Amino acid sequence: MQTPPLIRAIWEGSAKAVAKIAQADPSVVNDISTGQSALHEAAQGNKFKIGKVLLDHGANPNLGNDNGHTPLHDAASNGAASFCRLLIQRGAVLDAYGKRDVSPLGEALCSWADGAAECVKLLRKAGAAEDLITAIYSGDDALIAKLLAEKSQDQRHQRQLARCIPDLLLSWKYEAQRAWMHDTSQEHEEVLSQVVAKHLPTLDLLLAHGAQIDMPGNTVSQTALFLALSDMLTQDILVRPLLERGADPNQHDPWGSVLAFARREARSAVATLLNYGARE
Repeated sequence: MQTPPLIRAIWEGSAKAVAKIAQADPSVVNDISTGQSALHEAAQGNKFKIGKVLLDHGANPNLGNDNGHTPLHDAASNGAASFCRLLIQRGAVLDAYGKRDVSPLGEALCSWADGAAECVKLLRKAGAAEDLITAIYSGDDALIAKLLAEKSQDQRHQRQLARCIPDLLLSWKYEAQRAWMHDTSQEHEEVLSQVVAKHLPTLDLLLAHGAQIDMPGNTVSQTALFLALSDMLTQDILVRPLLERGADPNQHDPWGSVLAFARREARSAVATLLNYGARE
């Protein structure tokens, strides 16, 4: 499929060309035949001037792409703070949810992109709602407990809950990494062990409320066990708590079994997996 002229102009960073194309045919600014709109493309590249031109020519800030993500999702996940501010000023829905049930605030919180923290501040200042995913990536155990008590009948909350264990593990990794970067006097593994010990009661609480330990996550496509095995520095700290809580040692991803993955990427965890009944 040939790249539309408007998208090519965005890639080239030419605000003048974008304006000329949009003036000639205003309908192209909201065309999603490529899977997403021109405003999504601009948000992903943090092309502020082009984003303003598109909005001035009628771009819909709340148009979803193939995954249901709005331009605000893309700006937030890419740490494009100025673009987030522009979209908020132009009427972007703060609490839009895509197919993965993650909001723009959730995307910003789970992003390591430069500027993501500023996006979090902007979204919260504008009134973005907290949910289970944002609470998890904020490391806010009290809020998680509150949401579990209050949102038991909410369907989106239930979908987030079912898939949240990989997100929880990833949030632990993020918290440990940030803590270690702030104070490198301890070994990274020691810091992670402290983080895991602090949050294990929340893992148990989530499981007690219906979280599924072997489901892929909301923000990550892996299951918790595969995610735990994917980092050589942290696998021993994370694998055993999952197996102790019923994670299936014989689950598969498209490339094979957990045990086969461990033999390739996480040999120190092989003995633990075998002890819990893993098979080839």
